Amino acid sequence: MVGVGLAVFLLLGLVRPWGMVFPRWTLWLAGHRVPRFLPLAPVWLIAPTLALYGTGSLAYAFFTEYGVVSLGAAASIAFGGYGWALCIAAVSYQIRTRPSCADTASP
Repeated sequence: MVGVGLAVFLLLGLVRPWGMVFPRWTLWLAGHRVPRFLPLAPVWLIAPTLALYGTGSLAYAFFTEYGVVSLGAAASIAFGGYGWALCIAAVSYQIRTRPSCADTASP
C-alpha cells in the first residue's frame, strides 16, 4: 500500500501546480522550485517499463484467451494504464517546466 501511495503522489506531483514548487510542509525547501530531474528521473525509469509490460501482457492475454478478458488481463490494463498515464504526465511536466529562451535582441 505504501508503494501505491507513493506512485499516486508522484503522478499527482506531475499534474498539479504544487509539483513545480516545494510545498509549505517541506521546511527548508518551501517555496523553492522543484528541480526538473527530481520528479522526471524516477518517472522515465518506471513509466516505460510499466507501459510496455501492461501493453505486452494484455496482447498476450488476448492471444491466449482468444478474446476473453481474464483476471490477468485486468491486471495488465492496470499496469499499462498507469504506465501510459505516467508517460503522458511526464511529457506534460517537461513542456510546462522547460526553460524559456531570453530575448537577446534589444530594441
